[in-house]
Amino acid sequence: MITFGMSRSHREGCAISCRCDACGHSVQTAVKHFRYLHLFWLPVVPLGAGYDLVCDRCERVLKGRKVSADVKRMIEDRNRHLRRPAWHFIGTLLMVGMVGYNVEADGRQFREAQVAAAEPRVGDVWVMELEPAIPGIDDVLRFGTARVSAVTEQGVEFAFSDYTFMMSSSARRHAAEALQSGRPEYFDAGTVLFEAQEVMDLQQESHLQLVRRY
Repeated sequence: MITFGMSRSHREGCAISCRCDACGHSVQTAVKHFRYLHLFWLPVVPLGAGYDLVCDRCERVLKGRKVSADVKRMIEDRNRHLRRPAWHFIGTLLMVGMVGYNVEADGRQFREAQVAAAEPRVGDVWVMELEPAIPGIDDVLRFGTARVSAVTEQGVEFAFSDYTFMMSSSARRHAAEALQSGRPEYFDAGTVLFEAQEVMDLQQESHLQLVRRY
C-alpha cells in the first residue's frame, strides 16, 4: 500500500504586538508552517508556507487567513529569518539523484554499445529490433537475441536464437539468463550477415542494444 499525502512542520517566530480577540492579551507569537507532499512519510515536494498567530496567554490560534493585511506585513518583516527545514528537500534530492544516476548509466551503456558496434567481437551478445534489421519479420514479436558469430571483411555475422519478444527488456533478461546458465545451443536458429556500416547504423538508431561485451 502506497502512503501519500500532505503534511506540514512548524517554526516559532517572533512575538507580535497584536490583541487577542479571546482574552484581550496584547502579545501573540507568530508560528510559520511549511507544507509538503510526502510519500511513505518522506517529504518529496515542498509546497507553500503560511503563518498562524498563537496567544501567549490563552494559546488561542488565529489562522493566517484571518489576520489583517497590516499584521501580515508586520509578521513577514519580523520573521524573514524563518527558513524551510532542509529535510523537506530530502525526497526531491533523492529523485534528482536517481534521475541523474539513470541518465549517466544510460549514457555509459550507449557509449559502450557504440564501441561494440564499431569494433565487434565474436561472442558479443545483442538484443535486436528485428523488423528494421530484417524486413518481413513479425512486427508483434519485435525483438530477438543474437550473438556475433564471425567478423570478416564482408561484414558481421549474427547467430540468432529461436526466441522473439514483444519488449526489449524481456529479450535482455532472457538472453542474460541463457548466458548465465551456459546454453551453447541458444543461438542456433540461423545466421544473418550485416555490413559493418549497417551494424553501426542499427545501433545509432537504437535497433541494437548491447547485452554483453565479449
